[in-house]
Amino acid sequence: MEATNTFVSYNGCSQSLIEFICIWGGNVDLVDECTIVDDDCLNVSNHRPILAKLALPVEVSDICRHIDDMVCWRKVTNSDMMEYQYLLSCDDDLQFMTHGKLCYQEISTAYRTLTEKIHKYANQVFPKRSYKSHLKPYWNNDLTNAHKHMKFLRNAWCGAGRPRNKCHEAYHNYKQAKCDFRRLHRRIVMNYLHQKDLELDQAAELDANRFWKTVKSRRQNKFGQNGTALNFDGEIV
Repeated sequence: MEATNTFVSYNGCSQSLIEFICIWGGNVDLVDECTIVDDDCLNVSNHRPILAKLALPVEVSDICRHIDDMVCWRKVTNSDMMEYQYLLSCDDDLQFMTHGKLCYQEISTAYRTLTEKIHKYANQVFPKRSYKSHLKPYWNNDLTNAHKHMKFLRNAWCGAGRPRNKCHEAYHNYKQAKCDFRRLHRRIVMNYLHQKDLELDQAAELDANRFWKTVKSRRQNKFGQNGTALNFDGEIV
């Protein structure tokens, strides 16, 4: 049987309900569950905690879902930051939100407007990170399609409130797509490295003299002369 009182005296002679969780009356339908925790040996207080579970709708802005151009913060200068702050401070909509009073119904609109302005001026001022193909020479169209599919399912998972329940369809689809992408990525990387090893073997077989000459020259430059002497700028000490 669950507890019905939040305060119980130390001697157990008196008990009452004096703790409450207050919410706005218009949000009563969001309350999914409310319970009073039973007494426990680790609870040294005569007050019992109250747990409330709310079913809150989560709305994710479309702007936050699709952010392809990431800012390269390493290249951002002080002048870029000053220009960004100036654009935000001179915006009429943001000025109204700062100095005006917003009602409850206008909060969602204000949040969306603020998000749009932040991303707009950031894309206008800050430098973007560019894709460097030489860092991932193994990348191909299969990885591109798998990565786009994974990002699409991740956006759907974020739009559903990022549930962690394994039985949830959005969570299951995103995790499965992520697992498939990683498996495909590992296989393509291994194939690429294997192909490079074969090319090195073929090059060594076709021009063995040049191959061993290069290896020998590198050994001489690395180890210098035999013995206990040290080589400082070509001078043996």
